[in-house]
Amino acid sequence: MTEAQIFEKVQAILADQFDLEVTEIKLTTDLRNDIESDSLDIFELMNQVEDEFDIKLEVEDGINTVQELVNIINQRLAAK
Repeated sequence: MTEAQIFEKVQAILADQFDLEVTEIKLTTDLRNDIESDSLDIFELMNQVEDEFDIKLEVEDGINTVQELVNIINQRLAAK
């Protein structure tokens, strides 16, 4: 799966969960500040991402932006 394909899936998940337009979600989007999410929202997002990509994410991954999330997903998928 390419980084662009991962980004598209992440955009779709974020758009659905936070009632956003896909075009509003950029690689530079900050998950906490730009989307105005709280820790429960982030937890739910991580669960959805884990289910969608069949990977495991950790709090220690330090994911703050969409780009960081895409990078971690890409790394986990490559390690499979």
